[in-house]
Amino acid sequence: MESVYQYHCCEDDQNDLPNNTTQLPCHCFLIRLYFYHVLGLEYPQRNLVPLTSFNQSTLVPCNAFFAVGPTILANLFSNTGVSQDFLDTATPSILSFASVMFNDASNIGRVLFPIAVFVLVVTPYDERDQIDRAIRESMEARTVKTVPAAKSSIDGLKKVRIDDFCSIRECSICLEEFCDGLEVVCLPCLHLYHKDCIVKWLHTSHLCPLCRFPMPT
Repeated sequence: MESVYQYHCCEDDQNDLPNNTTQLPCHCFLIRLYFYHVLGLEYPQRNLVPLTSFNQSTLVPCNAFFAVGPTILANLFSNTGVSQDFLDTATPSILSFASVMFNDASNIGRVLFPIAVFVLVVTPYDERDQIDRAIRESMEARTVKTVPAAKSSIDGLKKVRIDDFCSIRECSICLEEFCDGLEVVCLPCLHLYHKDCIVKWLHTSHLCPLCRFPMPT
């Protein structure tokens, strides 16, 4: 039998937000994944046995989330072992919730939009090897923490100049166009940003805003 998935989204507890949100260079979603995986036993009696539970946070610019949300969510769930069918179902719902929250008139003036995503996976009892596999997968789950990049990483950022052959024409953080000859910063993943934008970003998160490439911490 296949695992059964339950999930829902809501605004996260605003009393437990990072202290440095005022330093963010753009509007951002703080997506907190609360993941629970349990084993559903049917014999000798019905019972739910916890296998793993964790929560992890990821900070994403709102414009980047709306542009490449499915890719970001796939990366967010990559260490959970959820099925593609679940991702295909949950992704539109999470993106829709984020859009409604971002465009809510009562949220005008906010910089950080905290979203809690709760996921419960119930794996039915079948064979002993299925139990062992579920336990093994739970032990392999890792928590991704939002931490700033190391000062040495920020100081060592590579600078390049925009020319006619550059395919990236705007900063994905502030959405301003790059003009020819402008000096910008290139991360190791080859994504380009204004220096001020990406430096402010890396002081909060060590992950590239677009592809989640990890800078040294």
